[in-house]
Amino acid sequence: MLSIDTIYDPATRTNFSGTPPPAVTWIDTDTYIFGKRAAGRFEWVKVDAASGGESALFDAARMETALASLPGVTREDAATLSRSNGLTFNPARTGALITIADDLYFYDFGNGQAARLTATPGEEEEGCRGTSPP
Repeated sequence: MLSIDTIYDPATRTNFSGTPPPAVTWIDTDTYIFGKRAAGRFEWVKVDAASGGESALFDAARMETALASLPGVTREDAATLSRSNGLTFNPARTGALITIADDLYFYDFGNGQAARLTATPGEEEEGCRGTSPP
């Protein structure tokens, strides 16, 4: 029997709409990635679609260490950046583009190194700008 409390009470209400599935990005026909909260922290997870087996997309602690070794990056900033839900991955999902103090860096998941891509004053952005033909 439904009552107002069953429908609206914040503590005991019934969830009629369910839980929406996470937004996933397919790496290939067998594997996808998505972001999730685990132990109070955000992490990127790689999932084998057939088995449902999960593993970390990359080692966030290793990324944090690499970013913290960059000039001007604090350990706290490195921790936040390495566990960000706003990372931009390369198409193969083997690395991520990161903005630090208006410059772009690429972190390679395989070798665990961060490389600075830009060093010009002002804000950088992904992609390129072109001009349209006359």
